[in-house]
Order: sequence, then structure tokens, then C-alpha cells
Amino acid sequence: MSAIFGETLSFGQANGPDIRLRVTGDEFYATYETLDGYTAVSDTDRGFFCYGYLHNGVLVSSGVPVTAPPPAGT
Repeated sequence: MSAIFGETLSFGQANGPDIRLRVTGDEFYATYETLDGYTAVSDTDRGFFCYGYLHNGVLVSSGVPVTAPPPAGT
């Protein structure tokens, strides 16, 4: 994978519909955003992308899928 800078890509999810996210990064590190600009993280426990937030300096899943309205504080 070469570097991607803000390209919109489609992703399949184990437990949800395909989604489109804006991606920046490469094969070693990448960030994902919803098309509305919210941070998204792959939540392997739930099987879909969720809104992410910083907790003690670490990006974690909110547990709320990006197909739902964003939670307060994200």
C-alpha cells in the first residue's frame, strides 16, 4: 500500500453495512474519518467501525457504530 491522503474508500464490516470513510496514511499507520469529519476506529469486538475518542492519550472505540448518530463529546 502506498500513502493515501484523504481518499474516500469503502469498507465492509463483519456485523454491519459497507461504509465509506476518508483515509490518510499507509500500511503502517492510517487514520479513518467519517465523511462528516468524525474519527472512526475499527472495533473488532463489535465487528464494525465505531466513533473514536481519546482516553488518557489513546484513541479508543466509543462502541457507537458510525452508521448511528455520533455520541456527545466525540
